Amino acid sequence: MRTAVLTLLDSMVLSAAAMPRERRSYRRETQRINSFKLNLAEEHRLMRAKIGVMAIAGFFGLFMPAEAQTRFDGTYQLSYSSRVNDTFISRNGVMGSCQERRPGPLTVANGMVRYTTETGRNLAGRVRPNGDFEFGFVAPDGSGSLRVGSIIGGNGTVRVRQLGNSCSYDFVWQKQS
Repeated sequence: MRTAVLTLLDSMVLSAAAMPRERRSYRRETQRINSFKLNLAEEHRLMRAKIGVMAIAGFFGLFMPAEAQTRFDGTYQLSYSSRVNDTFISRNGVMGSCQERRPGPLTVANGMVRYTTETGRNLAGRVRPNGDFEFGFVAPDGSGSLRVGSIIGGNGTVRVRQLGNSCSYDFVWQKQS
């Protein structure tokens, strides 16, 4: 019994000796948490400031012109038209032939390119700063999809590949104005 009491007293003395270390550790942990809270509060303050600056910039952006004139702006007249494929096979397995197509003039205004296909579809897209553009068209009923890829050369030449469900074409326009 005496040994059990001594062992109990020893363990109490050891835990009492360890207590100040635990208190120091607790203080360090509390300081670390408080420091984290301060850093987090500072981050929130900075984020609110950044959002405020972005809101102000966006507000003033409303007064700027939506589109700017580009070096590609002008009217282009068709100078070349060619079929990429002569025939196609329809969904029901019937072979058809691709007709020659001559689209209307191509215009670029404020960075937007537009042209009308021979079948009357109005196609439009945005010209990138390097002169290339691509866009697509799907008829309201889901048929007749077209995909257009192109580049405008520095010499005023526009080369377009128009890909359809059945027939594809290459067109070349030359800048007039």
